[in-house]
Amino acid sequence: MRRFAGCLVRIRFFVAVILLLTILGSGATPLQAETEAAAKLGPNGSEKLGPNGSEKLGPNGSEKLGPNGPMVGIELGSGLWQKTFASEIKGSRIRVQTFAKQWLLPSPVILRAYKGSILVSGRSFDEPIRLQAEEGALDYDGLTLEGNIECWPEDSLGWTILERLPMERYLPGVVAKEVSASSFAPAALRAQAIAARTYALYHTLIRPDQRRHVYATTRSQVYGGSKDIPIEVKEAVEATRGQVLMTDGQVFESFFHSTCGGVTCSGETYFNLTPMAALSSVNCGECHKAKYYRWQLQLPEAVLRDAVSRVASRYGIEVGKIRKVTPAEVSKSGFVSYLEVRHDKGSLEISTRQLRGSLSSLETPVRLRSTAFDVIAVEGGFLFRGRGYGHGVGMCQMGAKGHAANGKDHDEILRHYYRDTEIRKLW
Repeated sequence: MRRFAGCLVRIRFFVAVILLLTILGSGATPLQAETEAAAKLGPNGSEKLGPNGSEKLGPNGSEKLGPNGPMVGIELGSGLWQKTFASEIKGSRIRVQTFAKQWLLPSPVILRAYKGSILVSGRSFDEPIRLQAEEGALDYDGLTLEGNIECWPEDSLGWTILERLPMERYLPGVVAKEVSASSFAPAALRAQAIAARTYALYHTLIRPDQRRHVYATTRSQVYGGSKDIPIEVKEAVEATRGQVLMTDGQVFESFFHSTCGGVTCSGETYFNLTPMAALSSVNCGECHKAKYYRWQLQLPEAVLRDAVSRVASRYGIEVGKIRKVTPAEVSKSGFVSYLEVRHDKGSLEISTRQLRGSLSSLETPVRLRSTAFDVIAVEGGFLFRGRGYGHGVGMCQMGAKGHAANGKDHDEILRHYYRDTEIRKLW
C-alpha cells in the first residue's frame, strides 16, 4: 500500500521579533512614508530600517509601530496577466514609480505581465514598479484599494502583484468578507477582528524581509479591499485596535474557519503542527444552526477517480476503477487525515487535504466541505456524509456567532476556541 501526503510537513514556530519601520519625514504615518518616494523601495524589497530595526517586542509589546500597526503585504495575483487600474476620483492621475524614477499617467492604466517584463500603458519595465493614485484610491478587479500597489518579477513565473497598507487599514476588508456584519453580533465581529489581526501579524513577523505576507483569498484570509465596509465592521476593528492573541507571551498562527460541526480540529491533525493548547480541539456547542453543520456529497466513481489520479500520477501511480474508500486515520475529534482507496490496480492512502484540493481543481470543481466525514459506496459512486465547513482549526466562525448571540463577550469567545491565550494590545 502506498501512502503519500502530497505536501511537506509545515514547521511553524513562535515569533518574538518584529522589524520596526523608520519613517522618514516629520510626523509621517507608515502609509505616507511608503507613498512619498520610490527610492524607499530597497533593492531587496525592504524599506530602509533604522539601527533598531530588529528590536524585540518589549514586555508589553509596545514598541513604536504607529497607531495603524505594521505594514501588511497582500498578494492579489501572480503569473502572466493583464489588469486595469483606474483612479477612484475622476481626473486623478496614476503615479508609476521604479527605484529611481516616476511618471504620472492618465487613468486608467493597463498592465500586461510577461516573462521578464511588464507593460504599463505601453511602457516596458523589467524592474519592480509601484502604482498609486495622485488622489484617492485605485479600482482594480472590482476592488477599491487604498494602499500601494506593487508588481515584482518572479523569475520565469511572471509577476506578482501586491497591495501594501497598514494593518488597521487592511483589517476592515478582511472582517467584512470573512463574516456577515448584518447577522453577527458586535462581540463576534470583535473576536473575528482580533483573530484576523493576530493571523496577519504572525505572517508579517515570520517574513520580515519580504513584501508579501498574506494572500487575498482563503489561502490566507479573504480580503475585499476598502469599498462598502459596514459601519459595524469599522467599529469592531477600531474597538480592538492593536489587540492580538498571544500564548506564553508570543504571537501564533490563529487559524479560523466557517463551521466545525460540533467540535474543532487540532492544528496537529490538519496542518501537522507541533501540538499546542491554543490550536487544540475543543467542543464548540454553538454552530448547530449553521447551513453546513451537517452535509452530504455524492461523487460519481469517475469523478473521484479523476481527483485521486491527479494526485497519484505525481508519484507514478496509476489508479483503476475505485471499489472501496475507507477512512484510514481518524482523530479523536472525528477528522479524517487519510483515506484508503482500493481500486482495480491496487490500493493507496491519500491525505484528505490533498483530496480536497484535487477535487476543487477539477474542470468542474467539487467542494468536499471538510475532512470530518464517513464514506459509503452507493450505486455509481460514493456518498460522503460530513459535518462542518473548512479545515476546522481554531475559531469556528458560526460558533462564535452563536456564542455572541447568547451573551458571551469577544474575549470569552476567543478564550473558548484558543485555549491558554490572552489578548494583548501591541499598538
